[in-house]
Parts: sequence; structure tokens; C-alpha cells
Amino acid sequence: MMHRTEPSATPIRTSAREIGPFAVAILLMLAAIVVPAAWHAHQIADGRALVATIETDVKRHDLIRRLDDDYSRVFGTVAGLAAGVDPAERTELSEEAQAVMRGLLEVDSPLDRLISVTAGVVPAADQIALWTLTRDIVDAFDHIAAWRRTPATDEERSFHVLALYRDVAAVRAILDRMDDRLDAQILSRLGSSLALVETAVPTLWLIGVAGAFVAVAILVFMSRAIRRLRRVRAALEANRAALAGQNRMFKDALESMSQGLSMCDEAGRLIVCNTRFVEMYGGPGLTIEPGMPFEDFARGLRRSGLIVDPASRLDVIPEENQSWIETLGNGRVVAVSRRMRPSGGWVGTHEDITELARAQRQRAEAEAESVKAREQERAAEAACRAKSGFFAVMSHEIRTPLNGLLGLAATLLETSLDTDQRKTLEAINQSGESLLAILNDILDLSKLEAGRVQFESVAFSPRELADDVVGMLGPQARARGVSLFLSVGGEVPALMRGDPGRIRQVLLNLAGNALKFTAAGGEVELSLGCAGRDATTARLEWAVRDTGIGIAPERIGTLFSDYVQADSSINRRFGGTGLGLAICKRLVEQMGGEIGVRSALGRGSTFAFSLTLPVTDTAHRPGLVGPVSHAAFTAALGRLGRPLRVLLVEDNATNQLVVTRMLKSFDIAIRIAEDGLQALAAVTDYPCDLILMDVRMPGMDGLEATRRIRARGGRWATLPIVALTANAFPDDVQACREAGMTSFMAKPVRKGILIETLAQAVQAVAYGGAGVEDAPEGGAAGPAAEGAACHPAGPAHGRADAADGSRRRRSGDAPAPPVHDATVAAMLRAEIGNDGFAATLACFLEETRRRVEVLRALAGTPERRMLGVEAHTLKGAATALGFRRLAEIALALETEAAAITPARARELTATLDRAFAEADAVGRKLNAEHAA
Repeated sequence: MMHRTEPSATPIRTSAREIGPFAVAILLMLAAIVVPAAWHAHQIADGRALVATIETDVKRHDLIRRLDDDYSRVFGTVAGLAAGVDPAERTELSEEAQAVMRGLLEVDSPLDRLISVTAGVVPAADQIALWTLTRDIVDAFDHIAAWRRTPATDEERSFHVLALYRDVAAVRAILDRMDDRLDAQILSRLGSSLALVETAVPTLWLIGVAGAFVAVAILVFMSRAIRRLRRVRAALEANRAALAGQNRMFKDALESMSQGLSMCDEAGRLIVCNTRFVEMYGGPGLTIEPGMPFEDFARGLRRSGLIVDPASRLDVIPEENQSWIETLGNGRVVAVSRRMRPSGGWVGTHEDITELARAQRQRAEAEAESVKAREQERAAEAACRAKSGFFAVMSHEIRTPLNGLLGLAATLLETSLDTDQRKTLEAINQSGESLLAILNDILDLSKLEAGRVQFESVAFSPRELADDVVGMLGPQARARGVSLFLSVGGEVPALMRGDPGRIRQVLLNLAGNALKFTAAGGEVELSLGCAGRDATTARLEWAVRDTGIGIAPERIGTLFSDYVQADSSINRRFGGTGLGLAICKRLVEQMGGEIGVRSALGRGSTFAFSLTLPVTDTAHRPGLVGPVSHAAFTAALGRLGRPLRVLLVEDNATNQLVVTRMLKSFDIAIRIAEDGLQALAAVTDYPCDLILMDVRMPGMDGLEATRRIRARGGRWATLPIVALTANAFPDDVQACREAGMTSFMAKPVRKGILIETLAQAVQAVAYGGAGVEDAPEGGAAGPAAEGAACHPAGPAHGRADAADGSRRRRSGDAPAPPVHDATVAAMLRAEIGNDGFAATLACFLEETRRRVEVLRALAGTPERRMLGVEAHTLKGAATALGFRRLAEIALALETEAAAITPARARELTATLDRAFAEADAVGRKLNAEHAA
């Protein structure tokens, strides 16, 4: 907005008191020297007339100044309208400017007085034009006011705004001419007045003593007149500076327009243009500047090649208002509008609408493509339904005989075979497993496409799920020489409801691909974070980042399509059907999430997906049912007619001895495997009825081993697998269940719970059942279930709550646990006998001495995972025999292993040394008591 500047000088007024000394001087002059005084009086009268005329001109100048301020405000309004202010402000500006302009058309308004007082000074044509243009401005504002009732088009709005620009510029040009004419007249009269003063002073000296009083009076009068004239001149300079500032504002307004603006006079000369106009049409072949003839402009357009349309009107002088769309030679599309000026010439606006035209063209093309796409979509949906039905039928038809073949192959592998026969049969079995995996993928895809996949809604721990995936793929990563990491944000909820099996399927597919396409020495990271959370839900984000071969940009768009791989050589090099990512995408989307990928060829990839799931604090707790007595179990074994075959998967020799001693008196055949890999080998040639599976083991852990056993299908799909772990919390139970385990037993193992578990296995074998069943969710579990789900502290269940220390560890002021819990030892002695207890204790002390040395060696190395595994094993064995202080320190070492510093590791292992020395002393004392 322009700011109004008040005049800095006031009109010069003559008073009787100021003329008095001059009148006295005249009388004295007439009395003393009539002729010189009369002549001098005539000269002074001329000077007074000049001053009066100057005063009148100053008043005229003041009127021009006031009018210029009014038009300046109107000009500011026009600039605001052109800049695209909001409708409310536009209405306020236009109403204020309209009121000002209507006031100028009233009688005795500043405009009316200016026309009256400048008669004979300025041409009548300028006065008439000034009045006519003011009325045109009022009419233009009437049109703008009508926009509130009837919205105007952009073309109409641009026309009236440009008309206002034109009229205001014309008015200001007339005022400038008036101002210049008055400036010249005032300066001329000021020069005459100064000349009069310069000739009057020497004349006064000639009058003599008689004219002394007159000289004094005239000098006083002239000095005041000179000061007044200087003030007038200062005011004129200030007005001129203000006008220059307003001109700069006018220029800034023109330059701020997004449209190109040009104005030509009646002779066709360019008198005004902004930078945007020059940018649109200027260039090496055409230099645009004010004052150039239109013919030169037209020739430059043709010479520069901007005019390509033979019917173009850009190079034709207009005779009437016109608007059209022009396509220039440089490909730009311009909307041109020309409006004739009443005073002659025209005003043109030029708006670049290339992007708008392109958008309209693309919209029309998109609408046509949309119609075509809808038709193709309907056809594709029909084809998809047919394909899904075909895949579902064929997959089921093929799986039936294939499962039979795999079962027969597995049965033959259990017989006596020579080396070549076994290799051939193992190859057949492996090929069958691969074929079954492909069929499973096809069946999953067909179910997903048909919308027949049912998703679970059970409680699970996102952290444990991510840790399970890393644990499952750990051996594969180590075999390939790839570093596999897991990072979990602290804000991830502890428990959520969803389908952990399907989430694990997606994660295993993404992480498995990452390992597959990452060379030795590379890295794969699985990260889990929480992107947002409210009172009931949270948005989890999983990401799998690798440093592998990456994906070309042109292949990313089709990566999640069916049967598509990033490169045609992928199948030959790495195998696969190309369905994995398609299945992942459908699973994630049908669970309400999103999946995407970022990749650079040769620099790795990051696959990420997010899901919004409910937060819960209640976990599903599977359990065992029904207490079983020693006699009943013995009878059940007798009815079986053969020994119960048990595979014990346990890496700790102490725990191996405890379990075998507990079952020594029963007709049970036990085979021992020390890690998950040995368990996988054992189930192939050992037809066991039940597996007791430790969860945390070096190499392949129990969860991964369980998944692989279940993946074999056939009888392995229903084989009872009981988890053994010291971490007896809902998250751990859920993880075991999700891995495919049918039951859960917390360490230290109690003989009663072990017998109950085995009794159910005997029943499953005798009646062809599917293994141990879960207790109903939310129902009353038996004693075994209670023991598995939440062992209370106390002698009845040993110290299974030691694991809880990792989750609610208190400050160091808590009392240290006792070195040994005699109650636990007595219970174990009663269950396995004195000899069994002594052998177990000796085995424990020997194994722990070796394990403490291993932990001490690992303390200064980056092998944190191995440190945690060894500490976990030590914790379980110490808990089973009641060495509570040793178990507590091992628990701390296991809990902190993932992020432990070397200094902290050395501190804990030193404490562990002291605790073992105490435990060793207690162990020797117990052995001595037994010997006595």
C-alpha cells in the first residue's frame, strides 16, 4: 500500500501588519523624493504582484498534490487487486477507492477546484481528460463492486484491473504535466522576484537619508519574502521526491505481476512494459525497450521465430479489444488480451499458460486411459479369479501325492541304506521339499488374490518376533559370512495383537532375500520402531537393510509383481519363483499396512513395511492339563508296549544329566542332541515320540530348530515339541507357540511337570493324536499350566523368577541373594536320588568351571551374542541346583550382553569368578556330606 505524504510547506499569506511598514515607507518616499519613490513603488508593486501570483500557484500546486495523493491511494488499490489479495480485503480496498473517486466528481471537490483555478494555465483538453478519466475510474470500480454479486471471469477481472492501471496512469500523466507547468511558472516568477530584489537594494541606497526608513521596511519585507520562497522551493523538492517514490512503487507493482504487461500509445510506440513481458518475448533476436515502434517489435518476433502460426495476431496492430491463445515457436502457450485505450493505443496482458494447457491435455489423456484401465481391470479381475481358482485346485491336487512321496522318502531314510542310496534319497527328499515350498507359495498367492486368507488376532511381542527372525537366520548368515544385526526402538510396545505368523513370514522372506543377495563381508540389519501411538493402537515399522547387489531403478516399479525378479539371471543364480515379494505385499496390505523399497544398484536395498495394530497387556498363555502320578505314568508306558522315544535337545551337560536321571526309572529311550543342528539331524533317523527342546543354545537355537522341523510336514508337523527355558514370561511362551512348539516347561525342570508332559505324549502316540494340546485361552489351567506360565518364587518351583530380574532390576541397594538355596537342592535330590544328585553336581561344577573361563575370555571381545548364550546356559544350570547368587550374576550378564561394554563385561565376569568360588565351596561340602 502507498503511504500518503502531507505537504511540508504552507501557502504564503499576506497580513496587514506585514504590509504596514511598507505603506509607511511609501508615504515617506512620497514626502521626501516623489519621483524616485514613485518609480520604486512601482517596482515593489510588481514584486508584490509576483509574490501573490506565486502564492496562487502554490495553492494550485497544493490542490495537485492532494489529488495526486488520492490517485496514489487508488493506484495502491489497483496494485492490491493485481497482486491477488483475498476477496474480503479486495472488497474493502475497492469500496474505499470507489468512495474517494466519487467524492472527486462532486461540486467543490479538490478536482472541481483544480479545474477552476487552472483555467488559462493548463490546456482545456487536459482538464476535460482529467474529469473524463476520473469518471472512467469510478465506472471501473462499479464493475469491480458488481463482482460480489456476480463473480467475474479471470479475463474480465484482468480487463478491468488493466483498465484501472491505464486510467490511473493517464490521470497521473496529466497531473504531472500540470505540475511541471506550474513548476516552470513558479520558477520563472521566482527568478523575476529575485531579480527585482537585486535591483531594488542599490536603488534604495540612492534615495538617501530620506528613504532610510523605507529601505529598512523593504529589507525586512524582502527578507521574509525570500524565506517564504525558500520554503516554497523546499516544499516543491519534497513533493517531487514524493512523486518519484510513488513512481517507484508503481514500477514495483508492475514488476510484481505474474503476467507480462505492455502499453502502446496511439502511434503504436511501446511506452510501458514490465520485466515479465521482456522475458516472454525478448531475446537475442529482439531487444525490447520503451519507445520502440510496434513494427520493430513485430519484425523481431518474426525474426526470432516466436511466431509460427500464419494467423497469429501478435504482429498486428489491434483495432478493437481482442483475446486469444497463442502458441509460440519455443513451445510456450500464452494467453494474450488487448484492450483499446480511450486516449489511443492499447494495453496488452500476456500470461504464460503452458503448464495449464499441458495439465488439461494430460487430464484428457488420463481420462481416456482411465476408461481403458477400468475395462482392463475388469478383464484382469475375471482372469485373476480364474487363475486363483485354478492354482488353488491344482496346488491341493499336487500337494496330496507330493506329501505321500515325501513321507515315503522319509520312511526309507529311516531304513538301512548304502551311501549312494541315501544320497539319492536325500536328493529326492530335498527336491520334494523345494517343490512343496513352491506349491505353498502358489497356494498362498491364490488364497491372497481370492481374499480367503484368515488372519489371526493373538497377543505377541514385536521385539521377540524380530529377535526370533534374527535367530532363525543367524546360522545362514554366519554360513554366508554376512553380519546380521537387530535394532529395536525403545518406544515399541511390549505386547500387541495381530498375526505373528504372517508377520514372521514377511520378515523371513525379506531378510532371507537380503542374505541371499548380500556377498560375504556385507551387512544385513533388521530394525523395528514405532512410528506413532495412541491410547489403543500403535504403528510399527519393520525395515530390512542390506549392503547387497541392489536393484536397478527401472526394475523397482515391478518388483512386487507376481513371478517378477529384479534380474533375469536371478533365478539361475539364486533360485526362487518370484512370488515371495508379491506374497509379502499382499499379506501386508491385507493386514492394513504398506510396504515399499529403496535401493541403488550396487549399494544395497532397504525393504520396509508398516502395520497399525492394537496394543494389549494380556498374552495368550498355552499350558498343560492334568496332574499325572508316578504309577499312572508307568501304567501308561506299559500299555504303549514299547519304550517312549524322547529326543532331548540341550547344550548344558548338567541339565542333560538332570532330565535323564529324572526319567531313569521309566521305560523311556532318550537320545541327546546338543544344539538345533544336531536336533535336525536326529529327527531324520530317530523316530522319536516327543522332543524336549531348549530355547537358547549356541549355533541354531530351539525356536529355529522347531520351525525347520515343522517345515518338513508329515508326522513332523504334529510331533509334540516341548520348550525348555529359564525365561518363563508371556512373551517367551508366545514366541515358543509361534515357532510351533506345543507346550512349554520352565527351568528348573520339575519332575512332576515333566511326567505330565510325557504322559500326554504317550496318549498322543497311543491314540494317534496330534500331540499336546494348548489349554483353552482364558480358561483355568491345571498346575502344570500355572507352573509353565508364571512360576512363583519359593521352594515349590525353585527360582524360575530369577529371569524376572532382567525386566524389573532394582538399584544396587537390594540385598544380594544367598549363595545356595538348600530347598531347591533337596527337592532335586528327592527327584533324581542321591547318586543322581551327586553326579549332576559334579558335572555342574566341572562344566561351570570351563564356562566361567569361556565367559572371561569373551568379556573383552565383540562376541556379545555368544556371551549372552553362555551366560544363559550357566544361569539355567545354576538355577536347577539352587546356586542363586551365581544364577543372578549370569542373568545380569545375559541381560546386558547385547549392549555391554568391555569394562562392564570384565566387572561382571570378575564377580562371577567370586560367586563360582563360593558355589564350588558349597558343592564340595555337599559332596562330602553325601560321601559321609
